[in-house]
Amino acid sequence: MFKRARAPQRYCSRQCLGDAKRKLPRPTERTCQGCGVTFVNHPKKPAQRFCRRGCALKAINPPDHNAKVARASAVARGNTQRGRGQGKAYRKLNGRHEHRVVAESILGRPLRRGETVHHADEDRANNTPGNLVVLSSQSEHAELHFTGSKQSAEQVRKRVVATARTKAQRKQPND
Repeated sequence: MFKRARAPQRYCSRQCLGDAKRKLPRPTERTCQGCGVTFVNHPKKPAQRFCRRGCALKAINPPDHNAKVARASAVARGNTQRGRGQGKAYRKLNGRHEHRVVAESILGRPLRRGETVHHADEDRANNTPGNLVVLSSQSEHAELHFTGSKQSAEQVRKRVVATARTKAQRKQPND
């Protein structure tokens, strides 16, 4: 059997421990700034202003805080859809990215794991079926955007889009 290691001693004697505790500020009665109840603060927290965490949270987040956050996020989403602001978010359709839903309707099946949808004109807001290309992997999509120095962006774009379309045609059964 292994013996459990003892915690390191912090004081050389009980006398030193008592002296250290006497140096702590004495607990005092205070009035909670949140609810007005009197409480005794913890000796190690002389600046304690609230009787409990709930009162502190109510003071930090007033009742209308959630409404303010909701309004701000609604404005940000609206600005994104109107073409203002950073515009990093894709439009959603029933909680899913709209361009992925459109691509699935083009293919007639759900997108497979790892498949990526590319906007041919690189406009995220343009989700027309003719503008969307389904690529088999994220690496293929990255290759489309990174041209390197040997090929122009247009050459790479044409090559990747052409290979993606031929792969899609091969996978679809002939009607």
